[in-house]
Amino acid sequence: MVSEIFIRMVGIFSSRLITFLTSLYIASILSEGEWGRISLMMNYFTIFLVFAGNFFPRAITTYTAQNIPNTSNSNSALIIGNRIVLIASAFTIICGIIFIKFANPISDTQSESLLLLLLLMVSVPVLSQNIICYFQGLGKVGLMTILELVRSITTSAIIIFGVKSINESLTGWTYGKSLGILLTLFILIIVYYGNRAGNIFKWKYSDIQLYDKLKKYFYWGLLGAVFSIAIRNIDVIIISNTFHNDARTGLFKLSILFFTAFGLFGQSITSALHHRIAALADNLPALKLFTFKMKLITIPIYCLVALILFIYSANITTFIFGDKYIELGAILKIILIASIFQIYTFINGGVWAGIGNMKMNSQFFSISSIVYIIILILFINKFDFLLFPYALLISSIFAAVYSEYLYRKLLKV
Repeated sequence: MVSEIFIRMVGIFSSRLITFLTSLYIASILSEGEWGRISLMMNYFTIFLVFAGNFFPRAITTYTAQNIPNTSNSNSALIIGNRIVLIASAFTIICGIIFIKFANPISDTQSESLLLLLLLMVSVPVLSQNIICYFQGLGKVGLMTILELVRSITTSAIIIFGVKSINESLTGWTYGKSLGILLTLFILIIVYYGNRAGNIFKWKYSDIQLYDKLKKYFYWGLLGAVFSIAIRNIDVIIISNTFHNDARTGLFKLSILFFTAFGLFGQSITSALHHRIAALADNLPALKLFTFKMKLITIPIYCLVALILFIYSANITTFIFGDKYIELGAILKIILIASIFQIYTFINGGVWAGIGNMKMNSQFFSISSIVYIIILILFINKFDFLLFPYALLISSIFAAVYSEYLYRKLLKV
């Protein structure tokens, strides 16, 4: 069990680290303005993914794990889940086209066309993650970890090739992203059929009870994801529309990328232990003890890592970007402090997500995300732009306190 958890944690961390390092590399080889335009496109695509169900794959893990004894229907959650994702993606594409054509969120027609191309790809990453999470639900942690890494490496390599081989960097990034996620899905489908004889797409379903559970999970998950991902990702859009400066947009996006990367440690642990938390859903005392041990081990280790990064933050940014983004070193010091509270929040959130309490998940992210956006808007309008990391720090402290309140309420501590 311990070795599987460690493999899973390292796999998730490595997979997401590859994606993060890819973004840093692209930012380092492009001008600040070019990176700023790509940053805006990345955030719009992330928001579209929310409505297609990018929060949903964890449900595949949870309900596949619970359905393992019923071997004849062990892939029911995957089949029904893919059906739900395809329906959600169709609605997202239709509404997205209307939004792009009438709201004109991006000024030039070429960027608008590229955004439409990404919109058409919106179901692809979610379907890929559904397959990966299906294998986690079966307990095939090694295979799942390999697939995570294959996905990250394949997509990142093609994105880098696109950016470096096409003169227009935004076009290269978009084409690389689209081709990368399509190729990854194709590989995962081959692996799926190579490991079992069964359908991956099936419009009709027989397990009405499971469908109702997954549908309920999707509705509550969507509500939570709209606030946790969609609303939080309008921060880059707010910066872009407030300052109309691609360089500032790029600097802000890099700061958020680092903040997200610092949270990989906590996310990797909760994702690796997701099936374990799900198994303890009916044993709250054991779940409480398990969570306490997680915090006791995880947080001190991360604080030590954060201290080292805090000391060398300026050297790190200079090494990566040279004389670009010279303000980033000071910004990272504040973000590192905020990330300690973020880790604590991720552990608490991993508990209610693991046991399938998406209502509480939605409650937490709706409030914490709105607080973050309000604080961010106040800071960039009342203070200097470079003080925006303090908005992250204040909102992270609030999120940690609020998550602890909900955690105690859930487990009746």
